[in-house]
Amino acid sequence: MSKFNRVTQAVFADIVGTDDRISLYDRFLSTDGSLNIKVKESLKECKRLYSNIVKTITPDIQVLSSLEEMIIQIRCLETIDSHLKISANKKGHVYARALFFRQEKDVRDIRVFLGGMDTINNVSLAKEKLTAVMNKEIEETLKQIRKINK
Repeated sequence: MSKFNRVTQAVFADIVGTDDRISLYDRFLSTDGSLNIKVKESLKECKRLYSNIVKTITPDIQVLSSLEEMIIQIRCLETIDSHLKISANKKGHVYARALFFRQEKDVRDIRVFLGGMDTINNVSLAKEKLTAVMNKEIEETLKQIRKINK
């Protein structure tokens, strides 16, 4: 499955960082060091102002990011029929996957184990298992949104 798809494309979720990924605004601020640019006072002043504004709006961006995650997850669930793929590995284990978005993951799909080769054409089983896992993830995202929004 492609890493990016209109269904899984985000805006704010790509701006905020995760435990594994530095935020785009922090990366932007650290560019001078990686380019060996001498930081003059005017640049320091602009970066301080930028940083202060980012600190002010970061909570809102984080809420928007979590809401985006939830919206994308629901979209993925609603479009599961058009993005469902079933495949088998060399050992005869059958897996199903579909588009899905989680901020903490770079892969923009979700996968479930279906069973042996006898399940290779069982689309209803694949959809059932994927839907269950997606619903569980959506519920976790909703819990996170409720925590942030308190």
